[in-house]
Amino acid sequence: MVFQPTHAGAVVFRDTDHGLLFLVIAAKGAPHHWVLPKGHIETGEAPEQAAVREVAEEAGSVAEIIASLGSESFRVGDTVNDVAYFLARHTGERTPAETREKAWLPKDAAIERLTFNESKAVMGRAVNALGRIGGLGGNHRENNGALC
Repeated sequence: MVFQPTHAGAVVFRDTDHGLLFLVIAAKGAPHHWVLPKGHIETGEAPEQAAVREVAEEAGSVAEIIASLGSESFRVGDTVNDVAYFLARHTGERTPAETREKAWLPKDAAIERLTFNESKAVMGRAVNALGRIGGLGGNHRENNGALC
């Protein structure tokens, strides 16, 4: 059976002079919970497109997908949500469609801020992927902004 995600989300990072920062947002229905941006995949939409759209709608971050981070499933009431996650680089800002609190945090603070274990697991996979791509911390922009 082929995995068919119902939702898509992303771990979004941006490179600063002080190192990498990661985006976390307050949950829509429970703002005391901190989560990764994610949402429903619309009909005809690829998971990658949904992840980029949801990041923009929920947090106002324009992002580009760098890598797949696999999937997680979690239950909300009687519904199981199957979420495809991606690693994404922040490339700009836009006005978000939703009003949510957001924070750009260093790796350890972002992991600590996240409420749910599934989000922490995905963040861990993102950190590992970034380590394979070019390490963490410091400014890794070279070659016209590509992460090296």
